[in-house]
Amino acid sequence: MPRPALSADRALVVLELLAQHGGRRYTLSELVALTGVNPSSMHALLAVLDERGWVVRHPVHRTYGLGPVALVTGSVAAEHLPAVREARAQLGELSDRLAAEVSLTVRAQDEMLVVAHAGKASPYGTPLRTGQRVPFAAPLGTVFLAWADEGELETWLARARPRLSDAEAQDQRRVVGTVRERGYAIALDSPARRRFGAAMLEGTNAPSELEGLLDALAHSQYHVESLDHGRQYDVGLIAAPVFDENRRVAGVVTAHGFAPAMSATDISRAAVDVRGAATIATKRGGGEAPGFAGPAAMPGRAPR
Repeated sequence: MPRPALSADRALVVLELLAQHGGRRYTLSELVALTGVNPSSMHALLAVLDERGWVVRHPVHRTYGLGPVALVTGSVAAEHLPAVREARAQLGELSDRLAAEVSLTVRAQDEMLVVAHAGKASPYGTPLRTGQRVPFAAPLGTVFLAWADEGELETWLARARPRLSDAEAQDQRRVVGTVRERGYAIALDSPARRRFGAAMLEGTNAPSELEGLLDALAHSQYHVESLDHGRQYDVGLIAAPVFDENRRVAGVVTAHGFAPAMSATDISRAAVDVRGAATIATKRGGGEAPGFAGPAAMPGRAPR
């Protein structure tokens, strides 16, 4: 693989940082501390980005934020990704219907990127914000894997650290099959998930900390494969796929921030709503679903 140009890599790191933290603006010294780029290189880099309109420098506070070119680029990109564009349009209505936060994520190599969000911040669970990046490793990202080929699934499983046991890998395969069968994923909330989410939001610079928390998720019960209608559940998220014209998962609509102790009936209804919004986005964006196997995928049916 060709070695990336250092200046280009640094520019992308800065732009991704500014995008990840929304409307927040940073001083030069803050950007240096967060990226590890030396002050002279950062100053030169910001000067070029400012001149080209990618960032804007506040005339008084001398802080930097995203510029108008980033806005134009995002708008143009949306036109090239019609299924994602239509999914963004569904988020507000879905959030109102569920009284929960709703986010849209896309795949970015070995990460998942939050590209849109709707709904008021919930006191429950872990929030997702636009620009946030989440590792694409077991057990996270099953909806992106459910219609992928065997090679992608193997790569995803192999990212778990420490490696999954044969039994744990088989469990993850079964979960992926369940997601493919019914058309959505349900994940439990837990202390480990909340700690992982908090570390992601804080932007921790300690990879070992994130790996340890991800390990705790991978080696514990995270997904709900079947619902017992005599029980209640603390649900972390419900997610469903949006497909493009090539029948591949273009994005994932995720509802989160649910109040604790949801009944199985309420979870089933919410899951059908999330899947329904994703289906509408698929159709309006010119996408095509590969199809769901089994009666569990029929609208209104409770998961098995």
